[in-house]
Amino acid sequence: MNLRTPLTRMKLALELLRDDPAAEELKSDVVEMERMIHDYLDFARGEGTETPVETDVLAAARGLGPPRFDARERRCRFPFRPNT
Repeated sequence: MNLRTPLTRMKLALELLRDDPAAEELKSDVVEMERMIHDYLDFARGEGTETPVETDVLAAARGLGPPRFDARERRCRFPFRPNT
């Protein structure tokens, strides 16, 4: 299955609901999702419009606070402290 398969199913289902007022709003959501997938695929192929920027990952990591473990969600959270 590729990224567009679920959207195709959604578009077909929406066509069956053409008289439903909620369908129009959902159709615009599908169009937006299609645009996002198209942009992502362009980016993944190296065809995106973003300009690569060299980033100092260590410097960015220094802006993170000490990790906190959230037992309910079973994950660590790293609070971000800008300008540190």
